[in-house]
Amino acid sequence: MTDNPNEVNNIDGIPIVNIKDVVAPVYSYFNLNIGDERIMDKASEYIEELASSDNLEKMRSYLWIDPILNAGTMKLAVIYGSKNLERFQLLEARTGKEDSDRVELSTPYGRWIAAQGRLILEIIKRTKEEDAAIQHWFNYEDFILELSLTQTGCKVISEIYDLRGLDFFLFHYMGGEISAIKDKALFDNAKKIPIALKRMARTEEAIQVEKDIESRLKGFIQISSQFVPIEQNQNETGLVLEKLRLKAERFWSNYFSLDVWKALHDDSRTDLIDAFISEVFLENGILRGWSIVILSLCKVIEREMSISLFTPWIDVIRKSSFSEPLNATSSKLKKIQTRKITYEMLKKCATDPIHPPTLGQLIFVAKFWDDPIMDECTDLFKNTRTSLEKYCPNSTKAIKNIALLLEEKHSVDSEVASIIELRNAAAHPGREGSFSWAKYLEWLKKLIGKPPKYILRSLIFDFRPPGPVHIGL
Repeated sequence: MTDNPNEVNNIDGIPIVNIKDVVAPVYSYFNLNIGDERIMDKASEYIEELASSDNLEKMRSYLWIDPILNAGTMKLAVIYGSKNLERFQLLEARTGKEDSDRVELSTPYGRWIAAQGRLILEIIKRTKEEDAAIQHWFNYEDFILELSLTQTGCKVISEIYDLRGLDFFLFHYMGGEISAIKDKALFDNAKKIPIALKRMARTEEAIQVEKDIESRLKGFIQISSQFVPIEQNQNETGLVLEKLRLKAERFWSNYFSLDVWKALHDDSRTDLIDAFISEVFLENGILRGWSIVILSLCKVIEREMSISLFTPWIDVIRKSSFSEPLNATSSKLKKIQTRKITYEMLKKCATDPIHPPTLGQLIFVAKFWDDPIMDECTDLFKNTRTSLEKYCPNSTKAIKNIALLLEEKHSVDSEVASIIELRNAAAHPGREGSFSWAKYLEWLKKLIGKPPKYILRSLIFDFRPPGPVHIGL
């Protein structure tokens, strides 16, 4: 252990991290000396500009990917440079000690919280892909508590509730664990929603949300009694989650077969377990949005397909080149351009930091895997085909079949959708009412795990080189 407040201790042989070293690049970016208290103003200005930029990828990178300007390092830098406690004050007591009797102050920290709240809101408006990171920020960085103390913050909470509903505040993924049910504190955090709604003069709605929270808590208690003896679940709420995870693991292992289950990426097994538990919570009224289960299953397909069609070939992609053939006709040039887009996408995904293609992009990889025009422009697919067919002689045929399955349309009542369309609708806000999710879920389960389609088995055994593959995932 160390007595130095600028050092972060860890255990199990992990080196001590000096906070000064962590925040130094942040101060350098803003041309400030380390410890300069203007860092809070500079950081707030940066986040305000980022939220106004409409650059979703850059917004997402701020959550954790950017090596310098990410949520963690920026927060540390702001704290490190804030010696004046008055800059952190949000409320000033006047006639009492309750929040309702305090006056909101205009301070640098208030601006910092407002800027981050707006950035979160802008990300949530555009994608659901970062919900887990934002939920973690809300609940385990206590950001929802800070937001609830200000008028601007309450507006952000109310708008996120409008976009995502109560599920977003009660359900939490991070590091492979569904923490919302294990940690009843999240029910307390969710109670910040009616507080925010009341400050927005939405009193009747606030009352309904309070009732809804209590109803869902009762649903959780009902599940507890199903999986854990009543004398245990009084104090061991985590046992409910453990029991559900064990049941989920047994279900999927039997559903896919043990050899498929063992061959899946660790994150894919986690997503499947989470999907199973989500389904239980949906059936018991704790959650209401079925699209979250669809999205989890689609992410599994996306990851396993990427492990087969992208990850083993990263070095090959980086070394490859693309050149348009001479004297191509105008009609052929149009076809070349579509292939060039796919090639450039792969090149971009293979650069540092590596980021695997999306499911929609991987379909084009599968389509152009054995394509004469693509082969005229680059040796990339020719080389990967030749290499893969040494281990998997029928891989080219299997890849074409996967592309067809992913574009296959399925009809539910008057609705028609493919896996790609379901994945996009589940991942993007505003599409929650697009499909009968529960009915599509049964079809999707059969598609990925049962004959004759067997998508996951095919992805794992029909065209994947032998040996462990984890690069870039």
